[in-house]
Amino acid sequence: MHCKEKKGTGYFFPLSAVQEKVACPRYIGSGKGIAGFSLIEVVTAIAILALLSGGGLAIFSQGFKAAQKTGHQAVAVNLARAAAEEYFRVGLVNGVENMGNINLNNVTYGRTIQISDHPDFPGQLKRLEVVISWPEGGSTKNLTISALKADY
Repeated sequence: MHCKEKKGTGYFFPLSAVQEKVACPRYIGSGKGIAGFSLIEVVTAIAILALLSGGGLAIFSQGFKAAQKTGHQAVAVNLARAAAEEYFRVGLVNGVENMGNINLNNVTYGRTIQISDHPDFPGQLKRLEVVISWPEGGSTKNLTISALKADY
């Protein structure tokens, strides 16, 4: 197939003398065959696509890890508040008490509560520290909250 001019008629001027050029595909060498994409072009396009999709996958992975970490921290805060409320409801005595483990969403959270007299007001104010621990990324993360309660 060779690139030739095609005789045609114009839309507004139906004259047989109107000439229109046809878009010519690329030819190999002296024009004996139509060439498609070369191997280098295909490999380059695949490499660019791989880089773009790899970057997107890395961003997605980091976002997923950050969301998972935030979720664990939110659960730990809620468990710590629940442990503090348990103390306020029951009125535990001074000392360290292990409140047991809770398994939520395939993660085991350990709960420890420490109750002591406040150093400045030993008979009137109790200090409460709740420590929640959970495994994350090969290490153990801890969240500690403190609260004070007037003890009349």
